[in-house]
Amino acid sequence: MLAGPLVGMVGTVIGMARAFSALAEGGGTADPGALAGDISFALLTTLYGLGFGLVGAVLVSIALFRRTNREKECLQVHREKVP
Repeated sequence: MLAGPLVGMVGTVIGMARAFSALAEGGGTADPGALAGDISFALLTTLYGLGFGLVGAVLVSIALFRRTNREKECLQVHREKVP
């Protein structure tokens, strides 16, 4: 669950580093298409990382909810058996 957002963050850093590198190589001016491609890469990896992280969080929440309900049912059954 943690790997998705971390990969997204790494992609963001790489994309922004590439964009600033292109800007630095151009002497403060760079091809807008090259900058847009690098920034797009950064944004897409962020989006994918957030998407994986959100899906993982929802799946963990569902699993914990189900486990909590099972434990609650077990406790109720055992409580009924106690005189």
